[in-house]
Order: sequence, then structure tokens, then C-alpha cells
Amino acid sequence: MHGHDQDTSRSAEHYTVGWICALQEEYECACRMLDEKIDGPNSNKTNDNNTYVFGRIGGHYVIICCLPAGIYGTSSAAAVAKDMARSFPNIRFALMVGIGGGAPTPERDIRLGDVVVSQPQGTLSGVVQYDLGKQLPKDVFQRTGVLNHPPSVLLGVIPEIRRCHNDPRKADKIAQHIRRMDDTPEYQRPQNDKLYHADYLHEGGNTCECCSDDQLVQRADRSSNGREVSVHYGVIASGNSVIKDASIRDKYAKASDLNVLCFEMGAAGVMNILPCLVICGISNYSDSHKNDEWRNYAALAAAAYAREMLLVLKPRKIDVLPPFAEALEQVNDRMSKLNTSVESLEERRIWDDLNRWMSAPNISTNLNNAVTKRFPGTGSWLLDCEAFQQWKSGDRRALCIFGKPGCGKTILSSTIIEHLHAEADQSGEVVLEFFFDFQDINKQSVDKMARSLILQLYAASHTCRAELKELFSKCNDGYRQPSKRALFDTLVNMLNSGTKIKVVIDALDECNERDEFIEWAQRLIALSNTTTSFIFTSRQEEDITSGLKSCISEDDWIYVQQGPVDQDIRSYTHGIIHGDNEFRRWRSRPSMLEQIEVDIMNKANGMFRWAACQLEVLKDCISPRDLKASLTSMPETLDGTYARILRGIKKTHIADAIRILQFLAYSDEPLIVEQLVDAMIVDISGDGHFDPDMRLPVPGEVLKICSGLMQVVPKAEMRTVTSGPQKPIRTEVHFAHFSVKEYLLSDRSDRTFQPSLQSVEAKMAIAQVLLTYTEHISRNVPENDMTHFTRSYMGARPHIPGPMFHELDFSFPLATYAASNWLSYARAVEELLLDRILQFFCEDTQVFNTWCLLYIEDGCIPYFHNPGPLYCAANAGLVHTVQALLRKGANVDGNGTETRFSTPLGAACYRGYETIVRILLKHGADPNRKSYGYCSYPLELAAEQGHDNIVQLLVDCGADISLHNEFRYSAIEAPAQENHQEVVRTLLRLGAGVNGYDGNSGIALVNASENGHQQMVQLLIDNGADVNLPGPYGTAIAYASLNGHKEIVHQLQQNGADINIPGNIGTAISAAAMGGHEEIVRMLLLYGADVNIPDKSGRTALLHASKAGNEGAVELLLHHGADVHISDSGMTALTAAASGGHENIVRSLLLHGAHVNVGGGIFSGSPIQAAAGEGHMGIIRLLIEHGAKINGSRGTSALRSASARGRYEVVQMLLSHGADPNARSSDTGTVLQSASSSGYTDIVRLLIDNGASVKAENDLDPEGTKLYYIIYNALHKATSGGHADVADILLDHGIDINAHNDRHETSLQAACGKGYKDLVELLIRRGADLSIQGGRHGTPLSIACINGFQEIVQILISNGADVNAPDTVYGTALIAACTRGRTDAIARMLIGNGADVNADGGKHGCALKAATRAPQSEALVQLLRDNGAVMVHKKKSTSDPK
Repeated sequence: MHGHDQDTSRSAEHYTVGWICALQEEYECACRMLDEKIDGPNSNKTNDNNTYVFGRIGGHYVIICCLPAGIYGTSSAAAVAKDMARSFPNIRFALMVGIGGGAPTPERDIRLGDVVVSQPQGTLSGVVQYDLGKQLPKDVFQRTGVLNHPPSVLLGVIPEIRRCHNDPRKADKIAQHIRRMDDTPEYQRPQNDKLYHADYLHEGGNTCECCSDDQLVQRADRSSNGREVSVHYGVIASGNSVIKDASIRDKYAKASDLNVLCFEMGAAGVMNILPCLVICGISNYSDSHKNDEWRNYAALAAAAYAREMLLVLKPRKIDVLPPFAEALEQVNDRMSKLNTSVESLEERRIWDDLNRWMSAPNISTNLNNAVTKRFPGTGSWLLDCEAFQQWKSGDRRALCIFGKPGCGKTILSSTIIEHLHAEADQSGEVVLEFFFDFQDINKQSVDKMARSLILQLYAASHTCRAELKELFSKCNDGYRQPSKRALFDTLVNMLNSGTKIKVVIDALDECNERDEFIEWAQRLIALSNTTTSFIFTSRQEEDITSGLKSCISEDDWIYVQQGPVDQDIRSYTHGIIHGDNEFRRWRSRPSMLEQIEVDIMNKANGMFRWAACQLEVLKDCISPRDLKASLTSMPETLDGTYARILRGIKKTHIADAIRILQFLAYSDEPLIVEQLVDAMIVDISGDGHFDPDMRLPVPGEVLKICSGLMQVVPKAEMRTVTSGPQKPIRTEVHFAHFSVKEYLLSDRSDRTFQPSLQSVEAKMAIAQVLLTYTEHISRNVPENDMTHFTRSYMGARPHIPGPMFHELDFSFPLATYAASNWLSYARAVEELLLDRILQFFCEDTQVFNTWCLLYIEDGCIPYFHNPGPLYCAANAGLVHTVQALLRKGANVDGNGTETRFSTPLGAACYRGYETIVRILLKHGADPNRKSYGYCSYPLELAAEQGHDNIVQLLVDCGADISLHNEFRYSAIEAPAQENHQEVVRTLLRLGAGVNGYDGNSGIALVNASENGHQQMVQLLIDNGADVNLPGPYGTAIAYASLNGHKEIVHQLQQNGADINIPGNIGTAISAAAMGGHEEIVRMLLLYGADVNIPDKSGRTALLHASKAGNEGAVELLLHHGADVHISDSGMTALTAAASGGHENIVRSLLLHGAHVNVGGGIFSGSPIQAAAGEGHMGIIRLLIEHGAKINGSRGTSALRSASARGRYEVVQMLLSHGADPNARSSDTGTVLQSASSSGYTDIVRLLIDNGASVKAENDLDPEGTKLYYIIYNALHKATSGGHADVADILLDHGIDINAHNDRHETSLQAACGKGYKDLVELLIRRGADLSIQGGRHGTPLSIACINGFQEIVQILISNGADVNAPDTVYGTALIAACTRGRTDAIARMLIGNGADVNADGGKHGCALKAATRAPQSEALVQLLRDNGAVMVHKKKSTSDPK
């Protein structure tokens, strides 16, 4: 041992570094790295099973321990780390040092004896638990859980270690540390380092003597690098098993999202217990071959690196880190507060997941815009008409409101919606609305309408939420998107939930899928309950009226007549001219105002839009002559009105107006004002130019250029800015009305503008504008900034913006739009723009590469990988560009980088660009080259998207139909799911296996059955599909049953399907019960279904039906012998029914012998506990009548569940039946504590009145199993939640106001630390001790100071807190305030009240020293010096080390 065993005086708090080993050889090496061995503390904490070696390396005091002999893996490592953390609460971090299996690749030359250090990569923390997650369809394994990052202070040391290690002029420090074990021969470096090919298995024996040298991987000599050990930095994979399979090794090593360097056992168990860095010496290659001779040396190399890291890391660097105990307590505080609202947070999380998955458009912008335009009183004629009143009362199911262009249909829709919402507040009805919108591509399809209605209904009604959650679950928790059929079925089921629902759909004529909408409308009206009513508004166009006749009687059609609308126009006109400031100049001449009103009414002809346009023009008239001329020249039609507006545009603005109108007319998504300004000033002459200095000083004045044709609305959603100043909410620019766009794009428009607004001319100009803008950004934004910007995106839309996004988005608002959209415009005018496209792709590499960073149209292109010009052209459908690039010598298979489809051919096949596919194949593209992102071949990509001709073309050109990716079982799997029947026929004719590539997969039939494709099911069966082959989660008939496809269930059964085969979703009858399909349950019972076969989780059909509340299905199942006692992890059918509030089902189950006191799943508890938590009084009474035990074991009582959830009436009833008000458990504390924590004052009073002890603490933890277990009373819980009213009640009943928890923290200290001003005042008023010491931040005053709560500091001082009272943590309150820094306000207050600026104490010594180390503390330091502060140095103890 190096050094001497001199210092035996170190107590537990002196040790700041933990060193954890898994194996004996690792432990021995670690101990030999110590400079000095120390005896250490006399004893461990109670129930700490670890054995420690104590010592010093450099200036660090280190604790070394090893996992128990023979017990390895993440769980064992976690237990060791927890014990270490409990016994040594001052630890700042741990090093997990040991051996691992290397994962070499051609790019990463990892060899035996090398060292791998965990270092964050992308979203990974540096360690990934590769065996923790869930299995998704198609053999996709989704890793779950996030491991903590290593401490920044350790990552900050790595660059210096690497610099010195890579500098040949420097000594090889790691080799020097290895020499510390030269006296131990078995730890010397072996000579043989053999890496065999991945597909070559070990031949047998304890060595590789029998293995063939011909199978060795040839590697370059490494002897010239001058270092004994090579070090690699990146991701380490941790798990509970040893990897001895080279194929698994290579899978993780080559996965782009992982890039694993080595495998080990244990680190994942430590990462989330202690801040940790992992260091592995490579002792094998994670394959079947034997390399045990390297174990000792690999352990030594890792230990040597760890020693070097501690020597480079200065002790002062870790002194500023919080002790682990303190960090953990802060987390526990936050978690305690969060737990008080866990139900709402969980529901919010579910809502966020559903919202992201559904991606429904925000229709509030349309409603708000219409409401803003609506004049009070308009539309009242419609609300009062007989037809509408009958519709509202339910006598009419549906109404159609038809009107001519410009008559104000959307305004009428907003009137109806606002009226219905106002009445719904009293009636409890649900109102849904959707606005089709010609200006927003996200509001033009049936799919988007359905998504919006479903989400609105989910948010408004609790009774139908299960339907959407079920759809989400069926889509593998959002892993895939639902089909339109699935959306329709879900919407119908939600509409039939029993709630009264009114649905208003506006502007059918602006839907781009009219035929499909008509079909949906017919089926929705036919299939939904009579409690659901519909209103549709539209122009009276032939295809719409003829389609709706079949489902809505013409007696239910309302035509917007001129008479009633004229009254609305009169009210609107009168209100504008007498209320708008622009007309105030005429108020002294009432006759002129009257003339305006009369002339407009004489010509309006029932057109709201026409009247609004005339008023816009008349506003600008400043003289009687102007006004009379304008009134005289008012055009009679909307066309004439728009023509006059165009003629009124100044000649100097005509070019700008054309540019604006081009973008508004042809953009698929609304542009914000700033984007439109930038588009307007791009010069597209010559090579193009963009000058930011030419922007309008006031961007909003762009609207003046085409006043009357445009309007602005608030942007629906703003991205959240993560840093930097917040910018004002932006506004979108829209055409003022649908008729404006119609006019501009018609042959009736003004001749000056008409040529430039034709499709080719407009798209040519837009493409040039966007290209020029993109080129400007590429040349003028620094590359580092651009890289930082794109790194914030981490995936497809919606993106998570970072700080550089904030900068780029506001500096160049058109950037992402230009980068993402220029290709789509270029495709329309490709031949005309070919030279410019080729110039962009080929002549300036910087421009192209920068654009690739911004190109987010293809969201799965990994950032920092250049997809190549040919790939981009093929992906965008640029036929002529593809041909030109091939003539220039482009590699027909792409540049080899990892993009979504990998090859130009893969992209073209997926997109369906048949011409490009032919061109690429003609030039030699490999039809059998696998893509990267989808891990699919071109044939699979084309088949998935239903491109039948391309499938045939690929096979004709040599595509191997037997090739498949590892996530699919058959080439027909994807087209069967999407109902591409012609593609399936083609593939089957060409020899594709209907039962998978190996004949053992039924997933194609499962997919077709699940999605209700009856013809596809028959096609597959006719071609030999085995109806009993399962998919990943069950059989075809189970999936058809789950989704309610009765005809397919019958079809499969008639073709021999076995209805009793279980799977993850159970048998067919379990699946039908889960889906709530009683008719299918009845059908399957007739077919002989066994009702008691559980799924793989133990759930039966009865449990599913009970949980769903399907009374009919439950009765059927019970009648056919369903076993009421079968459970799923403790949850029985009775518990499920009780939790869901299904009283009739509970009664039926009890009549059939269900055990009332059996159950107790981890989430629900016993039946009575489940019912109590949900507040189901009737069920609780019923259960008590049948002998339910109110007081459960281990404190898990029904009373606690009810108290924690605020169920006052339930608590009353349970207490009256003998519930123990002092029941408690080690996990949740007492019943009173649960109610106090949640702030339920009425329940707190009720419990106390019934004998609950206010002084009771939660159970102790006698086994010592809980890390930093907290002992607390009800006052602590009330204080933690900020509930002053509860605290007041508890104090009235004698609870000790100064009682402290086992962190030595009182309620006053907790309130001061969380900023609860009202609580602080209450506690002081009730006698709390202001001078009490203890806790992690000392006195209450110090706690308020360190947290920056200025008001509380003032309250404490005003009530007599001693500003100079010493505390055990910071020394004084002033030192605490200075430690925080940032502001001098609190320090100024303390000094003004007599604080001693030169008092010493605490970990910083004095106020001035604390301030100099604090952030943003210049003013604070100056304040202290102005008041006489000097640097006071702490006196060193004679026992301190030198």
C-alpha cells in the first residue's frame, strides 16, 4: 500500500466521494489506488450491510465498497448505493468502477484493456438500461425510464484528462497508476487480444485454443500510439444480464440512437440513487468467446483512470456541490407537494399525451375572430326562429343553414355557438364546434375535424373519456396513428355516451373532402343517439345539397334570407358609424351619417361582407366631397368591391401587394405578419437578394398595402421560449373572406394583378423568394449558431425549441417556413426553375449543408447528417432535377449517410413517385438496398403506402420479395393494415407469404381484422391465411372482437378460428368484453367461448366487463359460469366494478359469491377502499352490508382513501361504521395526515371530532428499508402543502407547533423555505419559536434569506427575529443572504436592522466571502464593503489535514 495509515480522525461527514465495485478483482484494484488508508468511522448506520474501506486520494476522502459476493446486477448495485448514501450523507458523487464487455465497430477501435467512460450523448445520460422497457408491435422494444446525467463537475474534468493523455510530451499518468500493482503478477497485461467475426461462435472449452484464427477480425497495429491504455468516451449499456451474443452487441453498438461502447452490470442501479460516473475496463468483447485472462488487468486499468480523475479534480470544485442528502431532501419536498395533486397531474399528463398524439387543429381562433366581428344583437332572428327552437329542444336532429357568399354564415355560426355555450352552463349539455377554413390546410379535412371533435368531447365530458383512452391504447400508446375508420368509430361511441351533445360544423364548402364529409355526416346522424344534434352551415352548392338530402329533410333546411340579414346589416352599420373613431369626424353632421346608413342598406342586398368592405373605404373619406363621391361610386357586387380596392392600391405598392397576395393565395398554412414582411422585401431579380434593413419599421403596416382584403387574427399557439426576453404574441394574416381568394384566382379579377396570381407565376415567385431567403440565412448565420438551433429539435414536429430557436425565429421569422416549403413550390415549376435548383444543390456546399440542418419537412432525417442532393430531389418529386443530378454523376444509391429512407430509391418508393423510381432503376439503383430509418427495403416502403405499380416495377427490376426488416413478419403486413387490396393481390401473386416469411405469423390477418377491412380479411383467407396464427398480442378474431367488428368475427369463426386461444389481449371473449361489445360477447358464447381463460396478465372477460360497466355482458358471463374470484395482481372483478361506480354489477357479483374482502391491487386496494377513494356511497353501503372490513391491514384503510381524495360524505359514513380515525401506514402516514396534506379542512375537523390524534406521527421504518425516511406529523403535512387553514385547526387542538421531523425542521422552517407568507404569519402568531436551529438551512430567518423570500424576512424581523443569531449551517442570516447572491435587497434589509457584516461562521466563513462566490453579486459585494465588511478567514482546526 502506498502512503501511510496515519489519519484515523475522519468522521462520516468528511467523506465526499464514493467508489463502488462489483467484483473482487475490481475491489482489490480500487484499494491499491489509495494514497492513504484510514480507519474511518467506528460503525455504519443501522441496517447498512456494506463493508467499507476508507482512504484518501489527493485531497479527496474516499469510501470504497463492493457488491455482496455472488450477487450482481442493477438491483444489488442500487441497494449498495442506498446504504452508502444513508450512512454517508455528505457524499457528493460516486464512481462505479469495474470491468465490462466491449462493443467494437469499424468506426470505434475498442480493444481489450481499453477504458470506457460514460459521457452524455444526445438525449442519453451516458448510461442506458437496455433491458428496461416495453415490447411494442413488430418486435420493437421501447426503452423506458431516464437515468440521471453524471455530475457536471466530473464531466468538466474529462477535457483536461484527455488533453494530457493525448499529448505525447506528457507522462503517461494512467500507466504510472497501473504500476502500483506491479508486485502482483496476476494483474499484468496479457498478450493475446483476439476479436472474432460476429457470426463465428466459440468452439468450446475454457479458452479459444480450438477457435479458428481464420475467423479473426484483422485490425491495424496499435503499438505506435505511445499510451498503454486507450480511453473511449460515450454510452455504456447497463443491465441485469451478461451479454454473450455478438449479434446483440452489434445491434446496440450500431443503433444510431445509442452507439453503445460497452456493456456492464450494475451502473443503472446506481445512476438514479447517487450522482455517478461509470468507468469500465474492457475485459471481453460481449461475445461467446473466452477472454477471462483480461479481467484483472481491465479492472486495474479502470481503477487507474478513476485515480487520475480524482487527482485532476480539485477538492474545492466539489465543495460547492450540495451533499447528496440535501439534494435528496429537496427532491422529497417537491415530490411531497406534487403528491397532493397526483390525480390531476396524472390526468394532465394523459391529456398532454392525447393532445400531442391527436394533433387536432385549434379552432378557437376561428370562433374568437368571428365573435370579434359580430355586432351585438346580430343573428337573434335565427335564435328566435321556430326551426332552431325545435332543434334545440330535440324535436329536430339536424339543421342545414345555407346562404350565399358574404351573407355572414360564420358570424351566424358563432352566434349559435356562443348561445349554446351560455345555456350549457346551466343545462349540462356539451357543445362541440368545428370551422372548415380555406386558409388553413389543417382545417380542411374530415380527419382533422374528427380529431378536433373527439378532443373537445374528451375535455368536456368525463363519461366518454374511456373511448379515447382505449383508442390510444390500441394504437400502442400513441406509437401509431389511428385510421379514419377508428376515428369515426371512436367519435360515434363518444357521442353515444349518454351526454346531451350539440355539434355545430361551419363552412362545409371550405372542406376539401366534401364527398367523404357527406358520407360521414350521413353515418354520424344515423348511428349516434337521438341526444346528439347537428347544425351544418354552407353555401348552397349542388354536391353538398344533394348529399345532405339523404340524411336531413329539406324541411330542416334554413336559407339565410335577405330580410333578416338586412336587419343585422343595419344594426352593424349603425353601430360602426356611430361608434367607430374613424367616423367621429362626421358626428357633428348627423345627416351625413344617416346618408351613409341609407346608401349602404339600399345596395347591401343581404351581403354582410359587401357592407363591411364599403365601410372600410368610407372610413378614409375626410371631406364631404370625398364621402359623397365614394357613396355614389359604391360597386353593386363583391367582385366590383374587390376590384375597386385593387385599383386603389398605390402604384409604388403594387409589386408588394402582388407578393403579399401570392403568398396568401397559395400558402397551405397562415403566415404571421413578420413572415409576410420578410417575403415581401426579398428581391428575386438576378440571383436574388434579401436585405433585412429594408423591413418595414412597423411590421403591422403591411396590412395597409392591401387594406380591405386582409385581416389579422392572433396566432393559435406560440412556441414556448426557454430563455431570453419574451416576445409579444404574433398575429397571423388571413384573407378577409373566402370570396376574396375566389375573386383573385378567377378570370374576373383585375388585369393588373391577374397574370401574377396565376398558379405557375405565383408559385415560381414564391419558390424564388424562399430559396433566396434560405441562401441568405445559410451565408449570414454562423454555423455554430445554426447547429445549436437545430439541436433543439430532437425529432419531428411539434418541436421543442431551444435558446437559439428563440434567436433565429425572431431574427429570421421566415426561416423554417422557407426551408421546409420551397421544394413543394419548386416541384410545380421545376422545368422553369431547374438551373436555380441545381445551383442551390450543387454549387455552394455551405448553403446546401445549412439548409439540411433546417429542413424539417422530413422529420426523421437525423440532424448533422447530409442527406445529399439526389436524395432530397427524389424525396421531393423533382423529376428533372433527379435526371440532371444523375447526368452530373450523382451516386444513384445516395451518399450513404443515415437518413430516413437511406436511398433516393427508398424515398421515391415511399412517396409514390413512379417516374423517379423508373429513372433511378434505369440508372442502376439497387432495389434490394435496405433503408435506415424504417429498416425497410424499397419494396416494403412502396407496399406500405399502397403504390401497386411501383411494387410491380421493383419486382420486375430484381427486387427480392423475401427480404424483410426485423420489425415485420410479412411484406403484406402493412398494406393489409391500410387496406391496399391491389398491392396485397400483387404481392401474393408474386409469391409473398400470406402467413409471414417463415409461415408462422398471422399479423397480416390480424391487422386487417383489427381495422375492420372485411374484404381484405376474405382476400387473405382465400389465399391461405391461417386464421389461428397470432400476431404479437393476440389472434385475428380477438382483435376483431376488441374493435367491435361483428361481421369479421363471424367471418373468421366460419373459417375455423379458435375463439379460445389466449394472448396479451386475452381470448376473443375477453377482448370483446374489454371493448364493451356486448353483442359480440353474446355471439362468442353461442360459439362456445370459455369465459374463464385469462389473458397473460390474469384478466378475464368478467373483469374487463366489470371494469367497463357493461351490465349486459357481466350478466351473460355470470350466466355462463364466469369465475368471480380470478384476479389480476390482486384486482378482482368486484374491485374493478367498485372502483368504476357500477353498483348493479357489484350487486350481481356479490350475489354470485364474490369475496368482499379479497383483492388489494397496488393501485386500487380492496373493493371498499376502491369505492371509497372514488366516492361511490351506494357501493360502500352495499359492501358493508355484505361484510366488508372497513379497517384494512397495514393502514391501507377505506377511510384513508376517502380522506386523501376529499370524500367528506364517505368519511362520515365510514366513521359511523367504526372506521379507525388513527389508522396509519409507513407509506402514507395517518388518515389525518392524508387529509391535512391535501388541505381538506372539513375532513380534518371531522376526523379530530371523531378521535383522530393530532399528535400522531407516521410509522417508523424499523427495517431501515427507506432511504432518508421522514418522520412527520399532521402539521408538517399541512405546512408542506401550504394549507394555513388546516394548520390553524391543528394548532387549536394542541399539536406541538415546534415539533420537528427527523431533518430537525419545524413547520415554521418549512413554511419559510417554501415562501408561504400566510402560514409564516399564522405560525408566528400562534407562538412558533423564531430562534429554533436545525434543518438544512439553519434558523427560519436564514432559510427565508437563502430562498430569497424578502417579505418573509421582513415579517420575521418585525416579529423579533435576531438578525445576528448564529446558525449551524451558514453562520448568520446575512451570510445566508449573501450566499444566494443575485440581489442586495435582503442584505440591505438585514444590515439596516443591525446585522453584523463581519460576523463569521458557516461554510463560507463570512458574508463578504460568500458574496464574492455568489452569482450576479457585484452590487451585493459593494454594499458589504460600503458598510465596512472585510474578508474574515476561518480559523483552521489543529486536526485539519495539511
